[in-house]
Amino acid sequence: FRYQAKVMLGLAQNESCVMIGRCADFILRDRPNVLRVFIHAPEEVRVRRVMQRHNLSEAEARRHMRQVDKRRADYYRAFTGSDWRDAGHYDICFDSDHMGEEKIIRFIMGYMNVLRGLSRGGKKMKTVGREDSLPAVFMSGVRKARTYRCRADNICLFARAAHCGCRVR
Repeated sequence: FRYQAKVMLGLAQNESCVMIGRCADFILRDRPNVLRVFIHAPEEVRVRRVMQRHNLSEAEARRHMRQVDKRRADYYRAFTGSDWRDAGHYDICFDSDHMGEEKIIRFIMGYMNVLRGLSRGGKKMKTVGREDSLPAVFMSGVRKARTYRCRADNICLFARAAHCGCRVR
């Protein structure tokens, strides 16, 4: 965990990146230039997605989802003493069933532009409560824990976002 935290802090210090899972919200909690995002969905929606993604029956998908959730909860609690689903740990929370991935991506990118002081047309705006640069973003509840670097504005929210040609680090 300490080595992982050291790597995350180094990445956040030196470049724009997205960190998914691995207690990144806790590790980066004292950094002023971090946006912590939690994406969730109702259980039935998550079960359906697991069934499709892994070609499982409903019972198998529920069992898989509960095992993954338990591992995540145990890992997070072991290193932070808290619940990883607590909305108080995040700056923004989204229901992916309600908004969908593309709308969430557009919302977060727009939000980050406001935080960095950019308007839609690329003109400078007044910065709102944070530094002009947001080199680190944390997301949880989306996929397996990985760090992504993006060639398009250094912001990528999903590994499969084909619009930017992201690569796994």
